[in-house]
Amino acid sequence: MSAAACVQNPHFRRQQNPLSSVPVKVAAILLLTALAAHAAPSDPGKVAVDFLEKVRQKNVDLGSDTALSTRTTPHKRRQIAKRLDRLADDLGSEPLEVGTVRLDDDLAAVLVRKAGGFDPGNQDVFPVALVRRNAEWQPAPVPASFENVGTDYALALRKRAEDLENWMLRQQVVDLEKLKSQTAEKMRDRIREKLSASHLRSFDARQIADHFLVACAAGDVPTALGLVGGLGEKLPADWSLRLRSVEAALKNRRDATPAWRPLVAPQVARAVVLVEDDGDSGLFSVAFLDPNGSGSGIERKPPRIQVIHFNLARSADKLWRIDLPTALLSPSPLQDEDEPGANPDAALIEAFPAAWRAAHAATPEATAEAVREAWFGAVNRGDFSAFLATADLSAAPASAAKACERAAREWWKILSREAASLALPLAFNAEQDTAVAICQTFTPRDADKHDLWPVYFTRSAEGWMWQPHATEETRAPHAAWLNAERERLAKAWQEQVLAACPVIAKNAALPAPTEDAARQCVSDLLSASTRGDLIAALGQVCRLDSVRSGSTALRNLGYEITGARDILKPATIAAVYAGKSFTAVAVDSHRSDGTPAFPLYPVVMTASGPRVLVETDLFATANRSRFFLNKDALERLSEATSKDSAADLQSLLDRHQSAVDEASP
Repeated sequence: MSAAACVQNPHFRRQQNPLSSVPVKVAAILLLTALAAHAAPSDPGKVAVDFLEKVRQKNVDLGSDTALSTRTTPHKRRQIAKRLDRLADDLGSEPLEVGTVRLDDDLAAVLVRKAGGFDPGNQDVFPVALVRRNAEWQPAPVPASFENVGTDYALALRKRAEDLENWMLRQQVVDLEKLKSQTAEKMRDRIREKLSASHLRSFDARQIADHFLVACAAGDVPTALGLVGGLGEKLPADWSLRLRSVEAALKNRRDATPAWRPLVAPQVARAVVLVEDDGDSGLFSVAFLDPNGSGSGIERKPPRIQVIHFNLARSADKLWRIDLPTALLSPSPLQDEDEPGANPDAALIEAFPAAWRAAHAATPEATAEAVREAWFGAVNRGDFSAFLATADLSAAPASAAKACERAAREWWKILSREAASLALPLAFNAEQDTAVAICQTFTPRDADKHDLWPVYFTRSAEGWMWQPHATEETRAPHAAWLNAERERLAKAWQEQVLAACPVIAKNAALPAPTEDAARQCVSDLLSASTRGDLIAALGQVCRLDSVRSGSTALRNLGYEITGARDILKPATIAAVYAGKSFTAVAVDSHRSDGTPAFPLYPVVMTASGPRVLVETDLFATANRSRFFLNKDALERLSEATSKDSAADLQSLLDRHQSAVDEASP
């Protein structure tokens, strides 16, 4: 760090040792309190929690984030860093809150609780030692210890520090026991907010099954725990297994174990296909169709309808309770083996289409073009339920079940290679009551590769629907047209797709669009990306005049759409920056893991109106690799257009970066 940077960095100033001026006579002030969540910035409780959050993210700078003594040797620094890495694993992902705090003048001891969730095994208490320097609290680098903060300079300080360290170790045990004892009652209170004991007594088996599926799909942990026995006067003997497995699966639905995935994964289609109830006991069966298939790697199997069975019983206090199958309680992978002989669940498998359709109405469209758009939109949004809703499942039960499996295998065909796959409609032909669309599938990272195949639709009295397995009668009217189009599109599909995208020529005048026009253009692009409408998104972008321009534009646009699939919080426009050649639109968005991202969309005026230059992808960031990606994008822009236009966009990116930096905590 340079001398100038040291002077400007407030954390560096706090590294100077304040302990040499500690008064000999100290009036000890002892406080035992639970601090409020929204404490002042200099509050030791908040500082302790913020420090552990940095530890959890493995983002601690020992020099600026802790009260580390400047006399600490490099070897000791490495030891401390390794210890903090181990602590990060113990912290897990549950929320942290301030527990008991003890203050002694310029020293403090804080107990931080990991109190989230319902499983007592996940509860923990973490002691943090702190020292006050220049009116600011700083955590000691070693948990539960004042080691390496310079307290060895004064005997009085050393004694006070030892007293606080001993207190932390004793009180940690007390707080943890108290925390665990409170967990069970808190769990019951949370369950009662969602599900009352009177409802559990009055429900029939079908209502229990429906509530369980809804809770699993919604990640509603309290309701699911109530349904598996959490409200009973006496908890089930295997309650710890039930609690742990339900909470883990419902809180991490996208990464659930293979056994739980059929019940919680958003893409899986599921329906209750059997219910039996004799008043005090019963069962229900859930059939499911996972479009991702089963297994993994080279052992991955195509999608097929499968069934899970659940037993029901009333407890001594007459509350219904679901007894989970062993596979859901075990950490072992789900066994997916094809057994020889007749399938005992064959009748339930055939019941799946009608049961699923009862909860998800078919969506016949008035025109062939409309059902084509619905089909492609569902694929590109990653919405398997909407995709299956376009399918014609009107055949007899056995044939309808096969149609469901064929539909899932078409989905699997598109998306099995990687989650970023997309489908483009390239050509379309309708003949009276039948139609076919030529589908091009590609991934953003391999946007040049062509993969053409037909998608057939038919019209009935209800309207147009997709045929997962078209008959010869459906295919025959389109055979000649299809062969000719396949030959044409094999070489020309990318040029056709990009024909509507204006090309920015070298040294072309680039007048910046108005702020309102740029805002609307980016808003339309975000909306199309969220809908999975690749054709509409293409209508909002332009590209550069270079050899790799088409592939780069498709790649970046593909990532725009696939990135919007799993984002729970929609992107919003944060600011608009007007320049000479560009008007840049800043967007607040989140990645699929929930972390924030701050892209900047450059908008330029073309002969077709304002368009986003999608090839030039820029982000405000502190990430070094992203900095170089921004630099590379601007250098390519300079080569393809002019140095002046690149400089203009660089200035807008600088304004965006400053705004993000100022807003960051």
